[in-house]
Amino acid sequence: TGIMFEIDIEKLKECTVIANTLKKIKYTEQFPEITFEMIKGMNKELFPEEAKKLFEVLLLTKQEIWNYENEYRSIIPIKNLAENGLFSLPKECFKSVTLGCAMQEQDRNKILCMIHNHLPETNIFENKINKRNYSLDHLKV
Repeated sequence: TGIMFEIDIEKLKECTVIANTLKKIKYTEQFPEITFEMIKGMNKELFPEEAKKLFEVLLLTKQEIWNYENEYRSIIPIKNLAENGLFSLPKECFKSVTLGCAMQEQDRNKILCMIHNHLPETNIFENKINKRNYSLDHLKV
């Protein structure tokens, strides 16, 4: 039911709001361990190193099965955002948009319309469940 935006990292680096906040996701087969030492990181002022480790485990770790996404995340302090809590990305940063395989038709049509109107140069894909294999087919729309 989701939507994924493929972003051109090099073009994104020109966007000062998130250029310094991009962090690569760490993929692991083992369930991440949160230690007592890391929990002390909830007090960032007293335990800055533990806070960094806790942040990485909670927000930058995913199961190995997702490694094909080659995901980066940007976590931006609210004070650096616009009044509405959002920020804009230049249109040229968007390489592609992929629609999830269980998306409702009404949502799909609404999103396709927005992409065509606002990101006409962007490639659009849709994931479909492969009927023969335990996998997804990534199809151009």
